[in-house]
Amino acid sequence: MANRNKLVIITSINISDKNAPAIHILSLTKQLLLLGYEIVLVAPEYQGTLQILLPREQLTIEPTKRLSLPAIPNSLSAIAQLPALWRNRHAGPLYIRTGPMSFILSTAARLIGYRRIIMEVNGWFADELTAMGYPRVITWLFEKLQIFELRLASSIRVVTKGLKVLLVESGIKANKIHFIDNGTNLDLFRPRDRSACRKKLNLRDRITYLVFAGNLAEWLDLMTILKAIRIVLAEGYDIEFLILGHGRARDKFENEASQIGLAGKVHFLGAQSPEVVNEYFNAADIGVASFFEARNKRIGLSPLKIRDFAAAGLPFVTSDLPGLDTLKGQSWVELAEPENPDDFARAIMVQIKAAGDKNRQAARAYAEQNFSWKDVVQHLERLLR
Repeated sequence: MANRNKLVIITSINISDKNAPAIHILSLTKQLLLLGYEIVLVAPEYQGTLQILLPREQLTIEPTKRLSLPAIPNSLSAIAQLPALWRNRHAGPLYIRTGPMSFILSTAARLIGYRRIIMEVNGWFADELTAMGYPRVITWLFEKLQIFELRLASSIRVVTKGLKVLLVESGIKANKIHFIDNGTNLDLFRPRDRSACRKKLNLRDRITYLVFAGNLAEWLDLMTILKAIRIVLAEGYDIEFLILGHGRARDKFENEASQIGLAGKVHFLGAQSPEVVNEYFNAADIGVASFFEARNKRIGLSPLKIRDFAAAGLPFVTSDLPGLDTLKGQSWVELAEPENPDDFARAIMVQIKAAGDKNRQAARAYAEQNFSWKDVVQHLERLLR
């Protein structure tokens, strides 16, 4: 008989990576452990240490072989995870963070007798593959596979309201779709002394620093930020842009920054540990994140990075899109028209003028009240039970 306090979580991501998806799944796992769940975490084998310290008393990590298709990391890891899925078939509900190939696991889980399968949906694969340049026949196939997989779920957690609408339009029953937003790790991302962080990171006192942290992928609208920075510089502001993260499009973005004359003002610093990212957030003046309208308007956004900004007490500028427009009116947030460098530049200058401890404190207070993983998991627990 299944243990109602036991849970199997399965994911294809590298849980030791220094990126938001890894922190996401580890933060969720940690909060469930703190609620008393006994968890088997099935994930591709990894090297090094995890970015979040997990209580090990009630946790079993089952590493599996990492298998990939070209340009899609860990895409075939689902095949290597099938034996672990079989071994844990009586261990309780199954929580799957869906990915391009997770339909293999979902189908197998149904066939071998998992009674309850909860699926987490963070995006629409067809849109992501289109942004990566895949042909229409491939994006059509993965769209059909994603719909097929979601029909197998007992419950579905979507991170935006737009995703729920899209799934219902695709034929998924509305009563099993639940909107549960993303969160942030309030212990990892927190306010620190700004001057001390600048000194430790060798940043200059009189410069206004913008910062971004995340996956440097094709669907990131970094060019809008770069063009906006050029406009702000022309207005006489002394600003520099710090970019934390790796990704397929890093070389492309570096070339674009150089081509528009920002080589000395934009710094690509690579992937950093969450502790170092938090130091940069505290050393910076403004966080920035811009998103494409076509990809995000219909499904909305629930980006981890803007929650991390707020948790660190960092005011930010982002795109005025569904999922972000709920922050309209907050003094520490300035929304700009998507893909409009002029409006993004305006928003940056508004935040430069508004910079102050009051806004930093307000951002942190809002994160504590609205972005805690603890609150996310309390909502999620209703689906598990």
